[in-house]
Amino acid sequence: MSRSATIVETIDTRELVGVGAIGRVKFPYFHMLDTDWKLELSGVWSEAAGGHLVSMRFRPEKRADDDLWELEGNAHFQIGGPFMETANFEFGFQFSNAKTKIPAENVGVWTEKADTIPVRIWVNVTVQAVRSMGIQLRSFVDFDRPLPIFSDAIIRVGGQKFHVNRMVVSMASPVLFRAFIRKEEHGMTEIDGNELAELAAIQDPRDFRRILNFIYPPHIPPKQWIKEENAEKQLSDIYRILEYARLLEINVAMEVADEWIVKFTRFKRGAALLLAQRFGLRKLLGAKISEIGAIKHVTACKEYAEFSTKTKALIFDHLMTL
Repeated sequence: MSRSATIVETIDTRELVGVGAIGRVKFPYFHMLDTDWKLELSGVWSEAAGGHLVSMRFRPEKRADDDLWELEGNAHFQIGGPFMETANFEFGFQFSNAKTKIPAENVGVWTEKADTIPVRIWVNVTVQAVRSMGIQLRSFVDFDRPLPIFSDAIIRVGGQKFHVNRMVVSMASPVLFRAFIRKEEHGMTEIDGNELAELAAIQDPRDFRRILNFIYPPHIPPKQWIKEENAEKQLSDIYRILEYARLLEINVAMEVADEWIVKFTRFKRGAALLLAQRFGLRKLLGAKISEIGAIKHVTACKEYAEFSTKTKALIFDHLMTL
């Protein structure tokens, strides 16, 4: 590992499964390199090939027309499934406002048997960014070892040491600020998580690393959230990390999570409103309330009984303006 304080992540990998008719197989949206991506496969019968020639369309989700962005890189695909030999191929790409789709022709062949049944296809995709503009590549901080200027204190969680900067973490967390003040009075610069209830609550040291990367620029959400495709598991992961951040009084974690959840998650209305209510996620709360068109849309939610008086009042105020 290099001796730099930050690591810029320019390579990302996903494993996908798509199901559909032979003419068109769709895959769920997936998130890589600060962007949602879409992938489709289609098959056209070829007598010469003795099966359906498979073509692919790969593109990022369209951004706002006035959002200037560009991403240049390389993509590698491995595709396989029943009635299809595993295919490997790669290509370079350059996505921008003007060009948001790349077709790849004849990437494989489905045999004739697949014509009569739905097909299930798996895809491994790896994308490497070479150059970007207007896209925040993940840049995460390495806390495993001390670095000059960058590190002047230690926080120990679950037996693991995190080398941090006292000013950075103290500005983000009043809890850690008070803890460092107490240590300073005794000429110490190390916080033992077992001595601080808010840190002792964190069972997995990796969760504290995720929280620290909320604190340090560029303030990124955990990759664990981004890669999780199961909505219930993703919601559980978000609750756990934000509960820890709430204990440590880290407001920036709530702000970053609020923006990311609104932009990239697709939680059901009731679950999203409860999440917003629990952690004061104002953007998420406003986004979900704005989607409500009638009182029945919210009273039908199984979570309705758990909504606070304030949340219900905001919903009714919105409905009164319709």
